[in-house]
Amino acid sequence: GKDGLDFYRRIIQEGRNYLAPHGFIAMEVGIGQARQVADLAEKSGYFIVSEIVKDYGGIERVVILTQK
Repeated sequence: GKDGLDFYRRIIQEGRNYLAPHGFIAMEVGIGQARQVADLAEKSGYFIVSEIVKDYGGIERVVILTQK
């Protein structure tokens, strides 16, 4: 898509259907995308952002979402 987040939107919308209760999803993201993906997840109402993990270079690289 235009902003590079289409697959994250799909994972957020459909991923909950594949999780056990209170399950989690960990998604690797591109540079500068962590906060955008976290916002999408929180706005969905299905997940809370448990953690954003930085790589060894200090870049926010993994967004961990926990199902509500």
